[in-house]
Formats: sequence, structure tokens, C-alpha cells
Amino acid sequence: MAKWHAQLKNFWETTLAGYQRVYVIAHSMGTLFALRAAVAYPDKIAGLFLLAVPLRPFVRPRAMLASARLALGKYSNTHRMEQEMLGDSGVQLAPRLWQYLGWVPRFWELLTEIRQVRKLLPRLTVPTRAYQSRTDELVAFSSVKLLAGHPAIHLTVLEHSGHFAYRETDIALLQAELKEFLN
Repeated sequence: MAKWHAQLKNFWETTLAGYQRVYVIAHSMGTLFALRAAVAYPDKIAGLFLLAVPLRPFVRPRAMLASARLALGKYSNTHRMEQEMLGDSGVQLAPRLWQYLGWVPRFWELLTEIRQVRKLLPRLTVPTRAYQSRTDELVAFSSVKLLAGHPAIHLTVLEHSGHFAYRETDIALLQAELKEFLN
């Protein structure tokens, strides 16, 4: 996490120096970094477009089962979530099962990051659109409570999409709202 923060600090300083204002689009853990940036550089970030903000993580049983099948190499091309996890999310299989133990400190760092961003949230002033999926496999729906009512956040609940994949109707909605937001 410390390396990511250092890389992002450099990225933001370099990128923001070249533009008057930027829009940031982020998903999942990237939303935490985007929120941090918006609080740190509110005069340079014109808006945030956030998908699946993990302010309260929660791993649903179907995600645990899919992860276990992936970890054991027992995944199937017919299981939608497993295809999404491997194909779209950058999940990679470890060659040896014991290597997954190295994830424990990374998860702890992620939980720490979430707690820190939750504390920063009241300082957010940048116009933000946040989209939470009711059936998200990795983000508790109670994250909505932390976003709803915030004066800078326009929240939309996607009823039928998950963490990794979005229904066609939700994709169309997101595309239309992004276009409107950028205008």
C-alpha cells in the first residue's frame, strides 16, 4: 500500500501539473485512491465517477466459493463469476497454494485504507457520482449509508449488477450518465 501511495502521489503531481482540472473514473479499490486525491487536490479535480466504493467490504459466499475454486485450479468456463474474476479483474492464480498466505498483510492494509478514507469522506467537496450494486460480491450494501446524503455525492444504486460485471441496462445507464457528467 505504501508503494501504491508513493506511485499515486507522483502520478497526481505529474498529471495535475499538466492540466487545469481532471475528471477521475475509478472502480473498487481505485475509488479509495480517487477519494483521497479529491480531498488532497480539490482545486484540480473537476469530478469523480466511482463504481463499487468499498467503504464497507463484505465477501459474499458465492465470491468465496469462486475464489476457492480459482485458488485450487478447479474453476470452470461456465461459471460467470469465475470468468469475470479471471478475465476482467486481473486476478491471477498463484502456482502454489501456500503463496496465498502473503495476501493476509495486503488485506489488512486494504482494511486500514478503507478506515482512513471513511474518515476523509466528510472533507470531500468535489462533485461525485457514485454507483453501488445491490448484489455486489465484495462490497457490503451498507456502504450506501456512508455515501447517501453527502452533499458532494450523487448516489445511484444498480439493482442487478455485481462487482465485476454490469448488466447491459446498467452499462447503458453508466455510459449516459458519464457523458452527461463530463459535459
